[in-house]
This record gives sequence, structure tokens and C-alpha cells, in this order.
Amino acid sequence: MVTGDPTNTATAVAMRVSRCMNLLGGLAAPRVFPILLEELSPEELRQHIVEAIVQLEEVMAGVGRVAALSPVRDALAEQELSPPSGELVAAARAALAEFGIPEPPEGWDNWEHEE
Repeated sequence: MVTGDPTNTATAVAMRVSRCMNLLGGLAAPRVFPILLEELSPEELRQHIVEAIVQLEEVMAGVGRVAALSPVRDALAEQELSPPSGELVAAARAALAEFGIPEPPEGWDNWEHEE
């Protein structure tokens, strides 16, 4: 758990939530996933996602929503990342929903990242 100045704590939590949700969004959206691989190998990306999940679990220990991240982490440990399996995509989408991030109007399968 992040401790100390409440401003720093809130900032740390917000940054960790944002990072993790952005990475999960890339897993949830097949058209966005290739963007995640532009600068990272599949193994490096896997490490970044697992690290983001672990860091988020640390700052949100005891918050029920964090349990939604476990299936993503478990699927990452067991499966190839490129392309993400249906199980991994479904786990990412479920985790996003648990954190209150709705499916885009056009659906995850059709959503494209906009610059």
C-alpha cells in the first residue's frame, strides 16, 4: 500500500490505475493490441502488464475490484500473448468492466485507438 502524503498517495493510485487500465484496454481491443507491440516484444509487454497489475494490487489491497485482475494475470502466465487468447481478452474486458470502464459504443472488437 502506498503511504505518506495524501496527495502523493492519490497521485500514485491514479497513475497505477491509469497505466493498468490502458494496458488492459489494449488487450481487450484487437485493433488496438498491435499498437502495444510497436515498441515492445510480446514478452516485454507481458512483463509490463503483470507489473502494472501487481502495482495496482499493492495500492488497492483490500478493495474487492482488485480480484478482477487475477484472471488476467493468470492467463498471462499460461498463454502466448501475441495474439492474445480469447480467454485473456475476456479476462481483460471483465476487469475493465469491474473497474467501471464500459465497452466502447462500437464494441471492443471494433474500437480503434485515436491519437
